[in-house]
Amino acid sequence: MNFYVNRVRFEKRKTYARLLRAQGLALADALKLFHHPENRAYIEEHYENLSPYTVREALKLKNAEQRMAALTLLDMETVIREVGAVKLDKQVLEKKQIRWDENGEPYHHVFRDSYELFTMKIKKKETPGVWDFDTDVYFVKCVCPSTDRKYYLYVPPHVGEEKDALGAVAWTMRFNGNPLSKEEYVRFMYSET
Repeated sequence: MNFYVNRVRFEKRKTYARLLRAQGLALADALKLFHHPENRAYIEEHYENLSPYTVREALKLKNAEQRMAALTLLDMETVIREVGAVKLDKQVLEKKQIRWDENGEPYHHVFRDSYELFTMKIKKKETPGVWDFDTDVYFVKCVCPSTDRKYYLYVPPHVGEEKDALGAVAWTMRFNGNPLSKEEYVRFMYSET
């Protein structure tokens, strides 16, 4: 039998169930995903005792699609904690915008855009057959001030090595096919207010 996560096939029911546990899915919600009586019986009997899939296990998956599908199910804060990611830089942009209250009176609303640059080490010996070299992976964490949603964006080593969170997020934005400079990004951010 096959089980799918984001259209990526996993062959083992136990792996799929452990991925659901890593997501924090309750038994009742997990059961909704299983229709075959044998699978439902397995989930009812074993689900609560299964250990959640770990970040390290996801990183060791040889199939790149499975690796990415598994990682998308895991909370990024858990990934940061489990792999021992190190924060290299944090920067905050403060922006003011005029808004109006229910009486039509203007007031200043302050936005704080927060950017954090992290690195994590991927060790060849911990991921045999997946990564054939030791490497540092860099990513920048951004928090949307209007929704509080967190975004984690990959940046290449040459950008991450600069240890500049604002420069890293600027690199992820493109204008005419080229990455923005830190100064251009800041100018765009202030112009939106």
